[in-house]
Amino acid sequence: MNIKQPAVKAKQAAIQLAAVSAEMKNQALAGIAAALKDNAGAIVEANQKDLQNAAKQDLAAPLLKRLRFDQAKIKEACTGLDALIKLDDPAGQTLSAVE
Repeated sequence: MNIKQPAVKAKQAAIQLAAVSAEMKNQALAGIAAALKDNAGAIVEANQKDLQNAAKQDLAAPLLKRLRFDQAKIKEACTGLDALIKLDDPAGQTLSAVE
């Protein structure tokens, strides 16, 4: 896998996102949280299938644990998104500088 191409795309996306208003970013984050909540059942069901397939392939237990995305992890992700929305948007701000 060539890592350069995704890295270039990520950098381009970061530049574009820096120009987006904080309100729009927060609306997008809130939309992601809402979609996670609204689709939690389907997400958990699909994740169970992924876990079963991974177990059949003898994936190591720590990796299976990391793969698990259950109701608790969905709730944790939504809580994290809500906390992120409450933070000030640092885009365009100088957070520290050295002379």
